[in-house]
Amino acid sequence: MRTDHILIFDDDIDMAELLVALLEAKGYPSQIIRHKKELIAYLKTNPDSNSLLLDVFIGDISGLAIAADVKRDFPKTRILLMSGSDAMQIHGVNTLIKEGVIAGFINKPFSFNHLLHFFSAV
Repeated sequence: MRTDHILIFDDDIDMAELLVALLEAKGYPSQIIRHKKELIAYLKTNPDSNSLLLDVFIGDISGLAIAADVKRDFPKTRILLMSGSDAMQIHGVNTLIKEGVIAGFINKPFSFNHLLHFFSAV
């Protein structure tokens, strides 16, 4: 099992709180991120062991743009995008996967076991 700190950036606060509770119950330290500035500040002080579970659509903010910025500035961060929309319908997701910017994509709703599989992968 990876011991990354999992950062959850989703504008659905209920979803984010549920994910934190479930992940922490399985031994994964987790926290909710609510703003890009908060994310960048955290990564600057903790650049080495992080995974980011990032919603594609966060209000008027593009999760795809955030993913690209994070990977450029903090290349060790593993990024999993999530969305209620199919990855094939979101322009740019496949390119980010091919370029190694994101490690994967998961559709909402998803099973918790599917999510755990991503975080337990080496």
